[in-house]
Amino acid sequence: MILDSTDFQRLFENAPGLYLVLSPDFTVLAVTESYLATTLTSRDQILGHPLFDVFPDNTNLKDSLELVLKEKKPNGLNVPILNSSGEIDYIIHEITPPGGLETFFNVSLDMLCISSFDGYFKKLNPAFKDTLGFTPEELYSKSYLDFLHPDDVEITKNEVIRQQTKGYVVMNFENRYRCKEGGYKLLSWKSVPVGNLMYAVARDITQIRKDELEIKALNERLKAHNEDMEMFSYSVSHDLRAPLRCMMGFSKILLEDMSNKLTPDEIESLQRICASGERMGVLINALLGLARLNRRSIQVESVNLSSMVQNIADDLRKASPDRITDFDIAKDITVKGDCALLQLAMTNLINNAWKFTSKCPRSKIEFGILKAEKDQVVYVRDNGAGFDMRYSHRLFGPFQRLHSEEEYEGTGIGLTTVQRIIHRHGGKVWAESMPNNGSTFYFTI
Repeated sequence: MILDSTDFQRLFENAPGLYLVLSPDFTVLAVTESYLATTLTSRDQILGHPLFDVFPDNTNLKDSLELVLKEKKPNGLNVPILNSSGEIDYIIHEITPPGGLETFFNVSLDMLCISSFDGYFKKLNPAFKDTLGFTPEELYSKSYLDFLHPDDVEITKNEVIRQQTKGYVVMNFENRYRCKEGGYKLLSWKSVPVGNLMYAVARDITQIRKDELEIKALNERLKAHNEDMEMFSYSVSHDLRAPLRCMMGFSKILLEDMSNKLTPDEIESLQRICASGERMGVLINALLGLARLNRRSIQVESVNLSSMVQNIADDLRKASPDRITDFDIAKDITVKGDCALLQLAMTNLINNAWKFTSKCPRSKIEFGILKAEKDQVVYVRDNGAGFDMRYSHRLFGPFQRLHSEEEYEGTGIGLTTVQRIIHRHGGKVWAESMPNNGSTFYFTI
């Protein structure tokens, strides 16, 4: 009897060793069942795929295989198969040296086991005792179903039957195992059927799930808090408008209809009331705009900040043609973000620099970028009034001012708006300054 190719394939696939057959470009052409069981992969996941797409983080193996290609001779656990022309047709690779698998089994921090479809563990590594507290003998003595949370017994049975009857590879199946000291640990399983056995690895994800629930609860509370703050801001702003309109309306009527009967001091008082009312209207609008920032969805696209800043600078020059201001704008600074929100942020930053350089004989505003190790840091720098860094913690607070309104007008909401927008893009914003020596505002996205 002569073995045909089908027989050779079956013999190879059922060989006791952990072997792969690779093409010269390291594509997996054949694999043993033992290899699949040990690596918890399926034949579909590995056959026909480049080896380093399946196992990307193995630089030593790649170097070893590259050496086989170069020298055309065995190297460690990699054996080339040459054709009649002396070129490599295949490479046979063994995953571990003799005895290495047992060492890995014993030192692994994950819970490794072999169990049978009759419901009993056949082999356990020390991580089981470390996680659950039971000795291997205690776990061997009963069906593993006896250690499960009662609510998880049925779903576990179904998963085992599915694996036994259909040969499915189990990925990320979760159930709860009882601990010797009481309570349960949530385990996440991966398992591969081999004959009448299941080769499986489990990981304790109890703390991970607990952390996820806490994060979810915190996010829900934060969302509710933000919604409450938005409703409060909207309600306050809306409720202030009616009495404000009434106050300003009657003040203007008095100015228009009674000015000939009022003293200069009374006219000045009414004018102050109207000016204060108008300022309050501006603040209300700013407060509403700030509240809307949290509700607006982010539309991500490529945004050329340099072009945006140039347009803002051109508009400022046209509005104040007599001002002498040098703009130094770096070319083609592009980021990913929401164009409308970034337009608002840049307008506030450039307007801020424009405002605080208004008393300089020759003002300068610079827009550029720093190359940091991880993030690109964008900045706006000016040679204006600056501020004392001792009070920088107040800089981005709503309605917080480091200069009096008599010195520099404004709502006190611009930098708060900038911070909200940058934070919504996952970035951060900060500033450096000295009194009378200009300021630099930095941000990342």
